[in-house]
Amino acid sequence: MERVDFQYSINPGTPTKSVKYPLKHKFLMGIEIKVAVLLIFLIVHIVAHYKNWYYKYERIDMLTHFLGGLALGAFIKSYEVSIALIIAWEAMEHLLITEKRQAFREDPLNKLSDLFFGILGFIFGFDFF
Repeated sequence: MERVDFQYSINPGTPTKSVKYPLKHKFLMGIEIKVAVLLIFLIVHIVAHYKNWYYKYERIDMLTHFLGGLALGAFIKSYEVSIALIIAWEAMEHLLITEKRQAFREDPLNKLSDLFFGILGFIFGFDFF
């Protein structure tokens, strides 16, 4: 079985330490964590939607956008595609909000916050997974 060499350094300038583990185990662990992140995002989003937490607790939107970006970064390894998907998600969200809730006006800073936390989550997901 092929083994993967993972090197890390605790402090900059110190020698790196090397850990070897089977490639198959790394892949399975990676897939399990990726699916877990996706499930956490979906559960939080679905519960927040059905309990109307998005309208009661405005800050939960930041969490769900971060988790969504994290899940996106876990599966998609292209900055261009991911940023385009995050922007498309925000555009779709804007259209759905204005279509369904005519009286609801979303603050432009909220859109920037959504984009920021989505991209931040993607960067963490891209680097972590």
